[in-house]
Amino acid sequence: MARLILILICLSSMAHAGPWPRPPGTGHLSFSTTYFDAKTYADPLSFNTLYLDYGLTERITLGLDLGQNDLGEYKAIAFAKTPLMAGLLGDRLRISAELGAGMVINREALRAGLHLGRGGRVWREKTGWIAWENRAIFTTGHRPRITSDLTLGLTASPRTKLIVQLQSGVTPGEPAYARLAPSLIWQRKPGHHLEFGVGAGLHDAERYNIKLGIWRDF
Repeated sequence: MARLILILICLSSMAHAGPWPRPPGTGHLSFSTTYFDAKTYADPLSFNTLYLDYGLTERITLGLDLGQNDLGEYKAIAFAKTPLMAGLLGDRLRISAELGAGMVINREALRAGLHLGRGGRVWREKTGWIAWENRAIFTTGHRPRITSDLTLGLTASPRTKLIVQLQSGVTPGEPAYARLAPSLIWQRKPGHHLEFGVGAGLHDAERYNIKLGIWRDF
């Protein structure tokens, strides 16, 4: 049990922590810039995001999601997450619901999400996790935009984590997109991490991208 608790604490320190809640009184702040090969001259060449979440109680995590998305749309969303159906598979399978509200390109927006995840020992003393995050974004006068991200992660060493993410979604009036985005997370010192990532479009997405990020746990 102590080993499982330690694993879950490590998982909860990941950015966009999927279904794992933040421990009460702790938080996470991340900032990233992604540079990519635009599909057309009208598309942006980079976008920035800032993400903050904080464990208010054992069951409620509050957060802010600010910046731009991969379409260059500005967003500002405040959200809350809470776990659902605790105790599945001996508490190894986590499910959480998310509800948020804010603005997307000057339009009022609501965001609803359902996230699933499981973590544990992968090989010898190395731990890993899998998370599936699904969100629907509703804006005034428009059909919802759906995103679905599947993440595989591995704690390769005490200071290094490896992540591979399959990002996909559907925007009203546009074809569905998909991209593969691996990242390396390196702990510079306790509570401080650097992220180095690359991505490749699989369907109706940019050919490649490069991501640089900073994480801070508090």
